[in-house]
Amino acid sequence: MKVNMANEQENTKIPTANQTTVQESTMNIVSNKSDKAARTAPRTFWAGMHEVAQDFEKQLAPILQMQKRILESGRPFLEAQERMQKMFDPLLETQRQIELSVQRALAMVDTEYVRHIDAFIRQLQEKAKTLPERTRKALLVFGKHGWFPDLEMATLGLWELEKALIAGDTAEAEKALIVYYREKSANIVENTGVRFPKRAKILGAAFAAHGRGEYELSIPVFLAQADGIFKELFGIQLWKIRSENKIVEAIIQRTCPDDEVRAAFFYPLMQMLPISATTRERGSDFNELNRHQVLHGESVDYGSETNSLKAISLLNYISVVLQGNDANISEN
Repeated sequence: MKVNMANEQENTKIPTANQTTVQESTMNIVSNKSDKAARTAPRTFWAGMHEVAQDFEKQLAPILQMQKRILESGRPFLEAQERMQKMFDPLLETQRQIELSVQRALAMVDTEYVRHIDAFIRQLQEKAKTLPERTRKALLVFGKHGWFPDLEMATLGLWELEKALIAGDTAEAEKALIVYYREKSANIVENTGVRFPKRAKILGAAFAAHGRGEYELSIPVFLAQADGIFKELFGIQLWKIRSENKIVEAIIQRTCPDDEVRAAFFYPLMQMLPISATTRERGSDFNELNRHQVLHGESVDYGSETNSLKAISLLNYISVVLQGNDANISEN
């Protein structure tokens, strides 16, 4: 026990002066190195960062130059845009003022005026309801004189011609119809050939005869083709519909169930007309164009431009007016 305590006291002896001096010198050397490192470390770090920045600036320089050139080349466009903007600003302001003026004017419209407009529209609607009946009457008048109207005829013109025919001014009315169909005949024959391409060659030959004044050849062909087209469209012979009212009603229901004006165009074909008059219905003084007489060789004096144009008007009536696939009769 005593020996151990003596050893511990030996080990805890205070260092000598020489030992202390060595330790202090060592600590001073370490401290000086640390201070020097601490002073030189920031300079080394910022020197490295400066070199990196210089390298980055050298790499970025071409891009900055390109950007500068782009901006310089685009400056004229920007300046032009600014000038155009200055030019259009007054126009846009004027437009805005006009819109405001229109809005104010519309706001000032008298409600009484609006009521008058509504009343006028109602009157038009009421008159439109009478169109089918008036149309039937006009078509019948035309048919009794051997003519069949075209969809492109103005409605008012149609009724004016109807009045002339009713008043007995047949010569003037027929003169107007001859002029109309003389100008339209080529288009009618061509369009019919387009709608019915299998008949185009026959129609072309008939119209060529018409152009040469050979009406004895053109008229029978036009009448026969009108018969054939009607049968092709509706499955019944044209002039048999006079005795087949139920079939006609079925045709109307199938083709134009909600169009009374278009249905009215079937009406004259169901009546006794010169073109369809039977032997019993034709008097001794009968001299109108008649399909049966021409096609069966009973008439030999039918060859005239007027009768050929009448046959063309029938062909157009059957192929265009009654078909109704390419034209809206009510709108026309």
